[in-house]
Amino acid sequence: MKRPAPAKVPARASPPTTGWTPAARTGAALVLMWVAVLAVYVPVRQHPDDNAMVGADYARLHLRRVRFAQEALFGPHPHLPAWYPRELMGTPFWSNVQNFPFLPTRLALLPLDPLTAWPVGVTWWCRVPTQAQAGLVDALRRESRVRLCMSVTGPENFLIVMWTASMQDLMRMQGWLETCLGAGVIGDTSVILRTRKRMGWMLHPDGRCTGEIYPPVRTLDDTPAWPTRAE
Repeated sequence: MKRPAPAKVPARASPPTTGWTPAARTGAALVLMWVAVLAVYVPVRQHPDDNAMVGADYARLHLRRVRFAQEALFGPHPHLPAWYPRELMGTPFWSNVQNFPFLPTRLALLPLDPLTAWPVGVTWWCRVPTQAQAGLVDALRRESRVRLCMSVTGPENFLIVMWTASMQDLMRMQGWLETCLGAGVIGDTSVILRTRKRMGWMLHPDGRCTGEIYPPVRTLDDTPAWPTRAE
């Protein structure tokens, strides 16, 4: 008895070739992501207010997250952790798009010390005549290292926060600021070399909590409102 001939299965059409290998597509996607990030973060100089963003949490948060990623990726067992245990109660790490691997601006810091960029913070309290404040603000808008400027009450009526690359850079920026102040003067200066405390928690240099707490709330007899040591 003859077996029936097998049914012919129509050949599947091969997908059209684009000439792009998987590695090339991945590279193109990374380049596109870099361009998109630069389009957001790089200010357009035609007008200082256009396409500009100001952030002040790098030294308090993201610097320590980059270090955490470096320790995990360059350690004995390279991996990218799913959980970040160095904040109170911990936070997701791998799935948090604000963390290390997903922002090209932080990816560039992977082979470097995260403090390479702007390790020294400075706050100036200035006395600026009211009629000179508009011109000062225009000058500050054109300097990307300025993180904050605002009018305040008191004899020093104008506050400026800036990140600098070194103490020498800080002194150069102070000279530049004194030129911009014109009739104004710098009343006081605070230099920040390292963030030692966050939300009342004392921090190790690597960003881990020490367990000591210095709460801002105090009772009438000037004693802490709760224990200063985490149990």
